[in-house]
Amino acid sequence: MPEVLFERSGPVAHITLNRPEQLNALTPRLAAELLEALRAADVPEVRAVVITGAGRAFCAGSDLNVNFGEEAAPPEQTLRASRHPILLAIRALEKPVISAVNGVAAGIGVGLALAGDLVAAREDATFVLAFSRIGLVPDGGTTWFLERAIGRPRAIRLAMLGESVAAGDALAMGLASHCVAAERFEEDIRALAERLAAGPTRAYALMKRAFDTAATLPEQLELEVQLQAQAARTQDFAEGLNAFRDKRRPEFRGK
Repeated sequence: MPEVLFERSGPVAHITLNRPEQLNALTPRLAAELLEALRAADVPEVRAVVITGAGRAFCAGSDLNVNFGEEAAPPEQTLRASRHPILLAIRALEKPVISAVNGVAAGIGVGLALAGDLVAAREDATFVLAFSRIGLVPDGGTTWFLERAIGRPRAIRLAMLGESVAAGDALAMGLASHCVAAERFEEDIRALAERLAAGPTRAYALMKRAFDTAATLPEQLELEVQLQAQAARTQDFAEGLNAFRDKRRPEFRGK
């Protein structure tokens, strides 16, 4: 069985972590297949991406039995060679990525979820930085993502105490962008992905660059100018402007 499933539905790519019995815990094989799926999504025909988990978990972190066994590579080697490329690939995708958190996201699973542009959590999902429970430091970009999302006081609290955060609380503190009722989860995720896929994906790509750039205010202002100049030259902007003038819905094509 593949450890990652890839499916396209029109302009939306669905990527599913597929180790449900192990709560989709990361292994070298799963990481390799996930990176392959992200590359498969990096084509013009795909205009939005959904990442989720099979079964009752999104991702329970790193599979400790596999990644910390006697024959396992040192953790720093695993992170650099196997985990970091995934996170960087998600952020580099020039299209919106939805992390559809269908259950527990733990450890590096939190970093994987936060790498998405929108974090849509099912109402019974939970987030937990479990690193301190086994004497490790948060990795997988979680220290970077968390502080930017919820501020240092809350981020350091979650990191040190390893507390579980329910989906509703995650929404309230800024850890998640959506909290979705369980019975509508798949339907609402599909609708959100289709809405994004119909949007100005070139502008979305430029937004991702703007939000990901760590800069002083003057540097950020200049970056916004440069990105806006690019956006203003796109066909999508011309269509959006014409649609506004014609009082109709725009038809964006990501160009």
